[in-house]
Amino acid sequence: AIPDEIRTRRLVVVDGSGKTRALLQVDEKGVHLLLADENGNTRAALTAKRDTPALALTDKNGLPRAVLGVNEDWPALFLYNANGKDFWSTPSR
Repeated sequence: AIPDEIRTRRLVVVDGSGKTRALLQVDEKGVHLLLADENGNTRAALTAKRDTPALALTDKNGLPRAVLGVNEDWPALFLYNANGKDFWSTPSR
């Protein structure tokens, strides 16, 4: 039988090689979902921290390339170049 519910503060999903591919965690800072590529590098992170939920996408080198977030006053989108430098954002800084 399949359980109706599983309760935990941290869930790690691994691939056939035992590498972590997904991590779902709740801690004092908030809720975090991390997705990793086949090399174990985090490529996407979804976080729900108090007043600032965010989605971050990184390149194969681990540099952020796009971040979408919301705080209590406004949403924001940041795009970064291959060197990790902010080249476009809204609202503009």
